[in-house]
Amino acid sequence: RGRGSWVEMDGKDDDLNLTPQRIKKNLVPDVKGKSLRDALYILEEIGMEVEIVGMGRVYKQSLRPGQKLEKNQITIFLK
Repeated sequence: RGRGSWVEMDGKDDDLNLTPQRIKKNLVPDVKGKSLRDALYILEEIGMEVEIVGMGRVYKQSLRPGQKLEKNQITIFLK
């Protein structure tokens, strides 16, 4: 669709549901549960500088999802 859009996939049995997710440039996105590649794409798309701690999937982030974006730096923690 264009810049700033993302899709969440939810697969159960033989069904695959795609739900559009909008990335808002003025709010901190929720990247918990995402792979490093996906989290970096989403965060860098809105101009954030990302510090990475660990390996695996994101389980924690230094800025609360949904809060107004006041800094352009975020730390994501993976395991």
